[in-house]
Amino acid sequence: MSEQQYDETNKCSFWKNDRKEEDWHADFRGVLNVEGKLYYADLRKVTSDNPNAPVLRLNIKPKGADKPKTLEDNLKDLPF
Repeated sequence: MSEQQYDETNKCSFWKNDRKEEDWHADFRGVLNVEGKLYYADLRKVTSDNPNAPVLRLNIKPKGADKPKTLEDNLKDLPF
């Protein structure tokens, strides 16, 4: 059987967040691919008495943005 390439561009899949400990933690987590750039995607169910309130909330952040800068990186950013 030959393997076919599956294009993940402009798609996102979610899995249940097994590490959820607090109510505000995401219910589902995944990776979003937008034009080839990868983002972490957190999806949370929203509960509200307001009938016009959203039922889901999506938060995204660039993949790799969670890495702290090194001292050398911070020094390069200085304007002098």
